[in-house]
Amino acid sequence: MSIQLDYANLLPDLTYEEIRALEPVMRNSLEVLKNRTGAGSDFLGWVDLPEEISETEISEIEKIAGDFRRKCDVFIAIGIGGSYLGAKAVIESLLGSAGPYETSREPIILYAGQHMSSRQTQRMLDFIEGKDVCLNVISKSGTTTEPGVAFRILKDWMERKYGDEAAKRIVATTDRSKGALKKLAEKIKQERLSQMRM
Repeated sequence: MSIQLDYANLLPDLTYEEIRALEPVMRNSLEVLKNRTGAGSDFLGWVDLPEEISETEISEIEKIAGDFRRKCDVFIAIGIGGSYLGAKAVIESLLGSAGPYETSREPIILYAGQHMSSRQTQRMLDFIEGKDVCLNVISKSGTTTEPGVAFRILKDWMERKYGDEAAKRIVATTDRSKGALKKLAEKIKQERLSQMRM
């Protein structure tokens, strides 16, 4: 694993010497990560993901992403903690930061499931009215309350709007082998496949 730091934008606030002084700490942190010797080391499956993901999985992800880009005005990532923040970090690193309900990018990207605010949920439902929507629910277990509630609300909205077509607009990112969301994802995938065969 190789990590490079582009510190050009740090130099107005930090000196080169201050950055270099952090090198031993960064090297130690990298070794702890690689050797899985730190706290939370059982949550490091993502470290090996680039080597473990198959070409078939990458092709499936690219196909779904292309399909979603063509048919949705709004893409909603549902999750809490690392599930939602991981997606948000990657999206913002590639596209830059945008405020909620930013309409300059297509599709508009929203996040749900990281709160229990009925006001924010209603604001989102009002915003997506009349728009084409796709969902990605992200959860290792599928049993966390906040994303579970948000997913049920949005899934119900999708099913009322799209009927049987809703399954083609929902994708789940979850554990490969177990959990409540894994079971639901398999059901959604079967619905999607059965509709494609029609």
